[in-house]
Amino acid sequence: FLPPKTAWEVSASTQVPKIWGTAQAFWGADGDIDTAWTVDATRKEGGVGDSLMLAFKAAVPVGLVRLVPGCARDAKAWDDNDRVRSIRVELGSGMRFELDRAQLDKLPPQVAAAGEFPIGEGPAKQVLILLRDRENVPWLRLTITGVEKSTTRSKIREVCVAEVSVH
Repeated sequence: FLPPKTAWEVSASTQVPKIWGTAQAFWGADGDIDTAWTVDATRKEGGVGDSLMLAFKAAVPVGLVRLVPGCARDAKAWDDNDRVRSIRVELGSGMRFELDRAQLDKLPPQVAAAGEFPIGEGPAKQVLILLRDRENVPWLRLTITGVEKSTTRSKIREVCVAEVSVH
């Protein structure tokens, strides 16, 4: 697919403390799956309700949204941390929809197709969301609405978004 549109500004509703590691909002849209926007999975909400926003200098045409819904730097990071299961996507054009990775056969009307695809040889996956109509958008907000819990129980757990991009 086409190269991602570069965000002018990336912000988040929350993030883990900087001392935990790669937590900054901009790392969720920097083109590098070794870094991630992360939130504290041990809080009561477990990441649900937290959001990441990409703003552009001017409206950009968007036909595809890519999401890497976990810590994708390596297999251990993917397994040890919680992953985004469902999301609400809001586009600055007015389009809104929700998507659940466990139910990709039930697509909202705004979405023509969606699929989950492996990244390399490890367990990490990416979700590609093809919009029914190309939209000119000044911003995109992704809000976590559901979390897939880690099967391991490490002391410090995070919900990660390794990458969000629009194409």
